[in-house]
Formats: sequence, structure tokens, C-alpha cells
Amino acid sequence: MDWRREDGFTLAELIVVILTIAIVAAVVVPVLGRRHSTRRPQCMSNLKQFGLALNMYAQDYGECFPSTVGYNENGKPVIRLKAGDGLAGLELLFTEGYIADANLYACPTGRPKDDPAHSSKGIAAAGCTAGNTSYGYDPRHLTTHPAGTAVMAGKPDPKGARANSPNHGGDGQNVLYIDGHVTWFAKTSVGHANNEIYDATDDVPASAEGATHIVQ
Repeated sequence: MDWRREDGFTLAELIVVILTIAIVAAVVVPVLGRRHSTRRPQCMSNLKQFGLALNMYAQDYGECFPSTVGYNENGKPVIRLKAGDGLAGLELLFTEGYIADANLYACPTGRPKDDPAHSSKGIAAAGCTAGNTSYGYDPRHLTTHPAGTAVMAGKPDPKGARANSPNHGGDGQNVLYIDGHVTWFAKTSVGHANNEIYDATDDVPASAEGATHIVQ
């Protein structure tokens, strides 16, 4: 008489199944976790090209970076930037020919709503709109301002000024500085005076020269 059960697993078989699942998880989970980090270099490359474009623009416009931001009654640059000011500055880089590849406006992990290169959407051929542009920009600066001032970064998170950019899964943001170098940060307090780059109330000192307020 055969007493072996045909409707279940032996203890040895269960152990084999559990070990197999554990091995697969050990391989797959780190790969998924690295998905965003492996795209950071391409994002950094995008920002470095923006850094070159910003400085080429400034060479042609008296050391001023592209801006449509006005001045107050005292002749000083407006500190409290509003939504759209940064995007308008970035638009000038494309429409005036300093950025030729519209796809630079999209971080590889930013998941833009539309193709930035689509000629029928957004600003000119760039498709540069708040919905599909992955970067924010502080349009108040000159090349003569402190080199360690952040001038461009991943776009702000709409959930809060002190939250990481939604780029890269909210893990952090690449930040472009006035001198052209790019650094990855897992926090939003960076740059000149270690100020909060997405919050105008934390601009220290309260002037365009030392302040950093990245806006779309």
C-alpha cells in the first residue's frame, strides 16, 4: 500500500519554494531600487547642457541669465517669484537658439505628460509647459553672483515647497549651480547659504544675488 500523499507539499519542498522566492526577491528588489539612480546621470547631463546654454546666453546679454522677471519701484529684482517666471526664462533658451534639443527639457524619470519635441504643443517647438517640463529655474541671477548659488534643479513638488522634486521618485534632485557644475542632493536645502531652493521665504540673504528660489 502506498501511503504517500498526492495533495500537498513536503517540508523539503516548502523550504525549496521559500528559498527560491527569497533569491528572486534579493535580485529583483535592488534592481527596481536602482532604476531611478541609473537615470540620474542622464538628468545631470541635461542640466550641464543647460548650464552651458545659460552661460552662452549671459555672454551675449551682459552677464545676465535669461529672465522675464521685472523690477520693483526701487529698481531691485523681484524676490517673490511667481509660477511661470522660471518657465518663461527657460523658454528663451530654446526660442533664441541656445538649446537646440527640446528633449533636454524632460528628465528621464520626470514622466512628462507630452512629448517635449512635439511641434504642436507648448512653447514653440519645445512643448515647454508647466505640465511637461521637468526642471525649474531661478531667473534672477547674473554670472557675477556667488558661484555656489543654485540656479536650476528638478521642478518643485506641488505637494509642498520643502518636498523633493517629483523627478527620480522623490528621492532627491539634481541641482545646477551658477558656475555650471551639477550635484545630486537628497534634500532641498542646498546652494548658497544652504537655503531652501523651492521656498522664497527661505531666500538668504533676501536679494537676487544670494537667494535661490527655483520655480517653474
